[in-house]
Amino acid sequence: MARSGAARLDRRVAFYRYAETPASGKVTATRNALNEVVRPDPATATPAPDPFCEAWAARMDLSDAERLKAGIEDGFLRTRWTVRSNAKTRSITAGDMMIADGRNWDIKGVKEAGGSGRHRYLEITAVEEL
Repeated sequence: MARSGAARLDRRVAFYRYAETPASGKVTATRNALNEVVRPDPATATPAPDPFCEAWAARMDLSDAERLKAGIEDGFLRTRWTVRSNAKTRSITAGDMMIADGRNWDIKGVKEAGGSGRHRYLEITAVEEL
C-alpha cells in the first residue's frame, strides 16, 4: 500500500547555499561595484558546487487570482514547493536557492506546512525570473 503523501512529491530539487568566502559545498558569491551580492549560477559555475541538500518536492504555482489579490504585477513566476521536513530541509532559508525542473529558483520564504503532526512538511516559496 502506497503512503498517501508520498505520491505527490514527484520532482527532485537541489538546494544551494551561498557564501562570500570559499567553503566546502557552498557556491561562492561576489560583490559588484555597488557592493551588491552577485550569486553565480550553480549550473554553470566552475567547478560545479555540490548541493547542500536534495529532496523530493511537490510544485504548486501561484494562481493569477492570488497574484492579483496580492497586487503583484511583475515578470516572476511564484511557486510553492512542498518538501518533507528533516534536519537539512529545516535549515533552508530565504538566502538559499534551488534548482528544480532545470531552472534556478530564489527562495523567498520557508514555513511549516500541513500534514498530521509537527515537522512533517515544509512549504518553500520561491520565484523564477521569466
